[in-house]
Amino acid sequence: MKETVLKAVAQPPQFFKAPYRLAIFNILFHVALMCVVLVVVSIVNPLFFIVSGFLVHFYLIYLYKKEPHIDNILKNIKIVLRSTNNLDGENVKKYFN
Repeated sequence: MKETVLKAVAQPPQFFKAPYRLAIFNILFHVALMCVVLVVVSIVNPLFFIVSGFLVHFYLIYLYKKEPHIDNILKNIKIVLRSTNNLDGENVKKYFN
């Protein structure tokens, strides 16, 4: 029982050897960009988008090999950098300027 829990924590989910959320975002971003460019510019060959999607996916695999929890790190940075409200209210006495 403990072994499966430790394995789930130590090895985050993957999608073709890349971090799950980042890989899914990569695929969705490249497909959406390809569709928009194909409609606007009428380019017939989508090979550029397929190759760039593979290159970004290989880079995600490289990042995952260096830091397996890169997805969680980026998610936590977003939470940490979030601005806070009402820390400096208008009716608060200021002792330091």
